[in-house]
Amino acid sequence: SSHLHRIGRSWLAWSVACVAREMSSVAEQVENWADAVYKALGKETTWSISEVRCKEEGCPPVETVLTDLSVKKPCPGNGVYKILKAMDQVTQDDVERALRAGGEEGH
Repeated sequence: SSHLHRIGRSWLAWSVACVAREMSSVAEQVENWADAVYKALGKETTWSISEVRCKEEGCPPVETVLTDLSVKKPCPGNGVYKILKAMDQVTQDDVERALRAGGEEGH
């Protein structure tokens, strides 16, 4: 029974690591798209990319948030760009629209 317990814990650790690695590669892809848009605009930055879940009324259930770390006191409309999708659902077009809109259109 303790052998099975160890196998179960190993599998859980492995599956969590795989999910983390998968999210990391998705975030990397989103970051690459953001870099390409900024490069086309003649800009360069470092990004923080996160997926935010919200259970409060009136707030989207999940969104991907890109934050331009070169902006002092970033906020929506100034260095914070929101895409109202889970990170693994975000497309290159979503990133382009959000960054070109300047984060001002609820994205």
